[in-house]
Amino acid sequence: MMGSMRTAYLDLFSGIAGDMLVGAFLDAGAPVDPLREVLAALPLPGVRVDARRETRRSFAGTRFLVEAPQEHHHRRLPDIEAILRATPMPERARERALDVFVRIARAEARAHGIGEREVHFHEVGAADTIVDIVAACVCVETLRIEQVLCSAVELGSGTVRCEHGVIPVPAPGTLGALLGTRVRIGGLSGERTTPTGAALVAALASSVGEPVEIIPEAIGYGVGSRDPGDMANLLRVVIGDVELEGDRVAVIECNLDDVSGETVGYVIERALAEGALDAFVTPVTMKKGRPAFVVTLLAPLERRAALESLLFRETPTLGVRRHLVSRSKLRREVRTMATRLGPARVKIRWSGTGTAEVSAEFDDARRLALEHRLPLAQVVASVEADASHALAHEQGVPHGHNHDHGLSHDHGRSHDHGHSHDHSHDHGHSHDHGHSHDHGHSHDHGADQSHGHAHGSSEVPHVP
Repeated sequence: MMGSMRTAYLDLFSGIAGDMLVGAFLDAGAPVDPLREVLAALPLPGVRVDARRETRRSFAGTRFLVEAPQEHHHRRLPDIEAILRATPMPERARERALDVFVRIARAEARAHGIGEREVHFHEVGAADTIVDIVAACVCVETLRIEQVLCSAVELGSGTVRCEHGVIPVPAPGTLGALLGTRVRIGGLSGERTTPTGAALVAALASSVGEPVEIIPEAIGYGVGSRDPGDMANLLRVVIGDVELEGDRVAVIECNLDDVSGETVGYVIERALAEGALDAFVTPVTMKKGRPAFVVTLLAPLERRAALESLLFRETPTLGVRRHLVSRSKLRREVRTMATRLGPARVKIRWSGTGTAEVSAEFDDARRLALEHRLPLAQVVASVEADASHALAHEQGVPHGHNHDHGLSHDHGRSHDHGHSHDHSHDHGHSHDHGHSHDHGHSHDHGADQSHGHAHGSSEVPHVP
C-alpha cells in the first residue's frame, strides 16, 4: 500500500535556534493570524512579536523577533506547565511544547545533578524562549505537518558565555537533549545549536540524518540573530509530500532493570491509552546477569514524541531508542454485531481475496459470559458464528456451508422433485417439520438449517 505524508524537512546546515525555526515556518507560508492569537493569549505581560525580511551572506529569509521586558526571576518546570495549560492553543501544539520543556529540564537536571522539577530555567525559561517554542509548535499545526524530518544537527565548536560562565560548545543542555540523535561537533565555529533548538529537534523530528525523498511544495529560510563570517546563518525548511511504502510507524524502546512488574504494567496501559498501536514487554538479561525488561511501543509518527515523553516521565530510563519501520497490513475493522446473546464487538480481518475472518472482542465476550453465566469459550464461539453468518448474508454468500453454533434444531425437511440438491446446513438445532411433497421428481434438501433460534436449549437464552 502506497501513500504520502505531509512533511517538514529541516536542513540544519548552520544549526538551529527556536527563533530560526519559527522564521523558517513563517517564510514557508505558516499563517500569521492564528499564531498571533495564541501568542497574544500567553500570560506574559509586555511581550511583542514581529517578523521581518533580512539577509545573511546575500541570502534572504524571515527573522522572527520577540521583545520582552527584563525579568528578574527564574521559572521552573511547574511554572512553564501552568503557562502552557492556561493558554488557548491547539492541543497537539500544547503537548509538543510541554514535551520540549520536559526534554530541556531532563538535560539540565542530568548536567547539574538535580531533579527535573528543581531545574531553574535561565535563558530557556525567559519569556522570549517560551514564545519561540510555542510559536514553533503552533506552526507545525497550522501548516498541517504530519511528520518532521531533519538533517544531522550542526552543533558548532569553541566556547560560549552563559549565566554559569564560559562553557564548551555544545553546551551540556544542548548535547543532553540530543542523546541518541545524529549530530556534528567541531565543524563550524561558535554555538550553532541552542538548548532550545536541540530540544525542538528531539521533540519534533521522527528521523534525523537520514536521506529523504520529498516532493517540495514550499521552502522557507529562517534567519538567525548572528551573522558569522563562515556561512549564512540560516535554517532551511522544505515542506512537501514524502511517499511512503506501506504503513510507516515508529518503534520506541527502552531497557528497565530497576522497576517492578506493576510499574511496567502501568506504563503499558498508559502507552495504549495515549495512542500506541501496540505495546509489549520482553524479559532480557543485561550485563552482570541483571534481569531486566525491554519495553517496546509501536507508535504512529504523530504520537512518537508524546510516547517518548511518557517513557521518560513514568520510568527511570536515561535513554530511549527509536527507529522507523514500514509494515504491510490487511484491511481490518471493529464492528458491533447483533448476536443471540446481545450486541458484541468483533474484529473483522479481510484477506487479500476478500474473505473475512471474525474474532470476538474479548471484553464483550467476557461481559456476555458473565451476564448469561456461560463458559467463555462457548460465548466466543457463538458470537463469532453469529457475526460470520451476518457478514455472509451481507455479502450475498450462498448458504452452501456449515454453521455449527453448538445448539441443535433439526428441520429434517425432505422434498422429492425428481432431481437432487444437497444444501446441508448444520446449525446444531432441530425441528422435525416432517412434510413431504411428491411432484414426480426428487429434490432432497436434507436441510438441517438454523436461523439463530435457541428453542428448547438450556445453554443459550432465546433471542427472538
